[in-house]
Amino acid sequence: MVYPNPVTRGSLIHFFFTEGTEYKYQIFDLLGQLVANGQFDANKTLDSGILIPGIYLIRICNKDNTVLMTEKIVIN
Repeated sequence: MVYPNPVTRGSLIHFFFTEGTEYKYQIFDLLGQLVANGQFDANKTLDSGILIPGIYLIRICNKDNTVLMTEKIVIN
């Protein structure tokens, strides 16, 4: 899960997943352009200040690049 949603720009976005597993995240704008990406293991906090207000898709993959979830997030 990704919390909170919607997000006030400058707030933190929290990812909560199973401990002991590596994950990758990718954030896309609605034009399909990659705007941010990275790796984390279980819990990750991302500063939403790197994103301009708008609607984005966050894709979470495991270390084998299997897509586990894609979620829409709104930055106010």
